[in-house]
Amino acid sequence: MKHCIIFSTADSQPEADKIADALLKARAAESVQTSITEFIISLKGETGYATQILLTIKAEEELSLAVARIIKTNHSSSEMPQITKIPATPENLDYIRTNCGAIYERRSRSRT
Repeated sequence: MKHCIIFSTADSQPEADKIADALLKARAAESVQTSITEFIISLKGETGYATQILLTIKAEEELSLAVARIIKTNHSSSEMPQITKIPATPENLDYIRTNCGAIYERRSRSRT
């Protein structure tokens, strides 16, 4: 079974939680981490700044299209959300196998 890491962004923590919950409920992802990140962009000669939530999603390679579909369905932006997939390599495969499922489950338990 091949694994991958998928990165996406959300405009808010509630939106990130909605995406994470949908991924886990559908069993499309094994774990989801969220973190606040600063988004800096140069557009038409102007620099813009915004805060976004970065989602780091660990999933089986064969489920990556399902992950993308769930992100698009649950993303509030009318524009195409960022979805970047990185395949598991020998350097990160042990980490993925060991930690899939543990990170988001711990976070979910702490919220209840």
